[in-house]
Amino acid sequence: MSGGGLRIPLGAVEFESCWSAVTALIDPDRRLPDWPFTTKGRHVAVAQYDHLGGRGFVPVLQALASVYGDQEIVLVVTEPTPSYYATNHGFLPGFRVATDALDDGYWGGLSYEPSRDQASAITYLAGAMAVIGSTAK
Repeated sequence: MSGGGLRIPLGAVEFESCWSAVTALIDPDRRLPDWPFTTKGRHVAVAQYDHLGGRGFVPVLQALASVYGDQEIVLVVTEPTPSYYATNHGFLPGFRVATDALDDGYWGGLSYEPSRDQASAITYLAGAMAVIGSTAK
């Protein structure tokens, strides 16, 4: 699904593009306090989960994108697994959103409910998420 700068993967190939971008920098099986980041010498930021799951995180993303020159951000859910989402909710949990569309696009991705089941939305079901900018900085 695409529109307004938000791109939600409709198939495995599109989701794999999001997943690969994130897992190039983050080990999806590790959780803090173990270090989940796979690259050295790059800037990383850690936010509490409840900050990531709503509109209040948008100003943080906008500021980071501005500093690092990101054209988009990519978010994927790492817990529950993407296969859990596909099997039980009919979609793969991730999205890309252009940084100039973060105001509405970020919440649109978090609240996406393809089966009209509110409980399936990322913001309500995800236990762990990873977010990166397009520059990977």
